[in-house]
Amino acid sequence: MQVKTYTGRTLSEIMPRIKAELGPQAAILSTDHRKENGKSICDVVAGVENEPVNDSPISKLKDSLSCPENSESGLNADRRQEW
Repeated sequence: MQVKTYTGRTLSEIMPRIKAELGPQAAILSTDHRKENGKSICDVVAGVENEPVNDSPISKLKDSLSCPENSESGLNADRRQEW
């Protein structure tokens, strides 16, 4: 998981930065509102789960459609080239 802390005046000011940097799948993990020198400050911790390449939907589909290695019909090699 990639986690990052953002600071700004309001949550609505920070949200576009979170989406731009972490993407639309980012989740807010915590928020904190405080005063600093009389000004409101908002701290937001956001994170996004990094999806492993081997667990991607395309990898799972390829694995489910693979042919046995010792195919006598010769179709196995043709199917691999399509991917």
